[in-house]
Amino acid sequence: MGLKIEDIDKNFKVAGGLDSDGIKRLDASKPPFSLHGLFYDNEKGFMRIPKSAVEGLKIDLWHLANDAAGGRIKFSTDSDKIEIRAHYKRFFDVPNQQRMGHSGFSLIEETDGVYRHICTFAAPFNAENTFDKWAFDPTADCTINLVSSRELSGGKMRDYVLFMPSYCGVQDLTLGFDENATVSSGREYKKDKTVLYYGSSITQGACAGRPDTSYQGHISKWTNTDFVNIGLSGNAKGQKQMAEFLASVDCNVFVCDYDFNENSAAELREKHYDFYKAYRSIRPNTPIIFLSKPNLDRDKEVYERIDIIKQTVKKAKEWGDKKVYFINGETILGKTVSEREICSVDGVHPNDLGFYRMAKAIRKMLAKIDRAYK
Repeated sequence: MGLKIEDIDKNFKVAGGLDSDGIKRLDASKPPFSLHGLFYDNEKGFMRIPKSAVEGLKIDLWHLANDAAGGRIKFSTDSDKIEIRAHYKRFFDVPNQQRMGHSGFSLIEETDGVYRHICTFAAPFNAENTFDKWAFDPTADCTINLVSSRELSGGKMRDYVLFMPSYCGVQDLTLGFDENATVSSGREYKKDKTVLYYGSSITQGACAGRPDTSYQGHISKWTNTDFVNIGLSGNAKGQKQMAEFLASVDCNVFVCDYDFNENSAAELREKHYDFYKAYRSIRPNTPIIFLSKPNLDRDKEVYERIDIIKQTVKKAKEWGDKKVYFINGETILGKTVSEREICSVDGVHPNDLGFYRMAKAIRKMLAKIDRAYK
């Protein structure tokens, strides 16, 4: 096999599985665990969107509906260790994303409301987890599994939240604990405070270093609030059918960065206001925050796109809608090209600094709408 980086630097070593003796394993889709941002289907595993919501639209949407973006498992335990066993239903590697972000599980301790990153479980590079082609289709026979473990502080009941992968879909997930450990449902989110996010690959969390460092993850941790992530990589096209599905999702604020994935400003102009109207006709009282794209330096039409979104907000207010808001993405990542440049992995997708700055800007607007986000 030759020399590996973990042979030189132990900090690159990915933990292996625990011995089976003395471990109780529990299905993470069932109580006592608390599942957020996803639902569990006995056949399809963890899902973001039901098939009925994307049927008839581009097939890419069904693939993306199987991703676990925004999914979280909350629990409390006094166990001294935790084991994770996950079977992926689709798995792929891309050059501009690291495995810990697109397919990792990020474990955060949140005892007493203080957030601490414990570890990120990720599938290691080894003989079992290599493949010749992307297992992109969730109907394909994906053979990638993750078995890993971590020592915990233990000693008393502690609260945890496990952030699920931003991209790769998860068929099954089992968590293991000390045989005599207590496991319960975890710290509750603030009641009736759920933000719905819709948009592009940036919304989905592309290129975040860990699943919890997407902008939604930051806001959720800072404010102890729930969220649903309907970021659709390359496929946020503002269809009426999608607006109707989004309107069916219970939330107290809707953050919409529908803009990015339209091929041209002309297409965006043709659809943006109609998308708003389709959502508003079903959800007349939900505050809507419109967000324009933050990576403006490589888009010749960026200012035209910003104007289109502003016009939607203006028309909505003239129509009498007092619950529409706008965040101009132009300066979210920085006021100069040099500032914005260090916030991106590839000139399009934010890195962790970029996501942090997005989170600060979006939280500021959320706090204007509802003090729960201060």
